[in-house]
Amino acid sequence: MTLLRITGYALACIGVQVATAAVLPERPPLDAVGQLAAMPPAVMLATLVAGALVEEALVRGVLWWPLRRLGAVPAIVATSGAFAALHGLSDPMHGVMALGPGVVLGIARERHGWTTAAGAHVLRNVVAWAALSV
Repeated sequence: MTLLRITGYALACIGVQVATAAVLPERPPLDAVGQLAAMPPAVMLATLVAGALVEEALVRGVLWWPLRRLGAVPAIVATSGAFAALHGLSDPMHGVMALGPGVVLGIARERHGWTTAAGAHVLRNVVAWAALSV
């Protein structure tokens, strides 16, 4: 059941990103994706997996509990904003594209715990890696 949940949240992240891209006036450049695509495949995969785990440890780990005391919605909104801001450091449009998945991962964290959110983030990144690698 947990793998099914993780897969569902990962697919929801992808769906939200596709929907976000569809409503933007022009296709986002996403320079960070180009940088990843230039890496050797094993390095890129390791970066995507480790990056997802570190981001989740910071955003939905360290930041989660102080914010969760304010309620689920404030925790989800604030951690999603932090998640988007982290991604926006490399490319502002990347931050815009990360906000929706941040909300999805926040909901996963609230409903099913950190490991589900982290697993969904890793799986979403692996799917993106596979798409870039083909």
